Amino acid sequence: MAGLLRIISALLDLLVPSSAREDPRRRLRHRGIAKALLSISGVVTLLFVVYVAIRPELMLQEVLLFAAAIVAPMLGALFVRITGRIAGGLILTNVAGIGIVAFWCGVTGGIRSVALPWFLPNLFLLSTFGSKRMLVITAGILLTVVTGLFLATTRGWLPPSQVPATLVPQFNFLSMVSSVTVVVLAALAVTGAREKSKQLLFEAKNAAE
Repeated sequence: MAGLLRIISALLDLLVPSSAREDPRRRLRHRGIAKALLSISGVVTLLFVVYVAIRPELMLQEVLLFAAAIVAPMLGALFVRITGRIAGGLILTNVAGIGIVAFWCGVTGGIRSVALPWFLPNLFLLSTFGSKRMLVITAGILLTVVTGLFLATTRGWLPPSQVPATLVPQFNFLSMVSSVTVVVLAALAVTGAREKSKQLLFEAKNAAE
């Protein structure tokens, strides 16, 4: 267990831009963001494994959606690592996430989709790490997408759901549990980073005094 934690810690350090490594507070912030993004990929990977166990006959588009949902947060973390631009990485990741979930909803029942709860982690990440402007913009995009799904569903523009009716309760449960898990893991990452940042400020204050 200790070895796994060391590997994860080393991976998080690799995702910290070189310009932020000498500043303890900035380093903690970047590590927290990387941890939150990678937690999304990890939870979606586990969700995919359970999804396949329940419904082995997945269509190609479903497999591609899962692959995109796993890779997108990783690419967001790499973007932040390479450019050092937290805002840009979060916006790109969230827009990609909204697009993936929207398409997933489109093939699984629209506004009734089992994938609908997965819109929530997008807003949570921005409300935690992003600015007010980023949050408002993303919320506007999300509301537009949800409205579009509602209209498309009520007017019969979408194809029949690809999820068998007998499996809807199971997938609803998995979707809700997995999206809540992502939010909790991201919250833990943020809380841990903030506590360490406060400790650094306290130590710096004592040193200055």
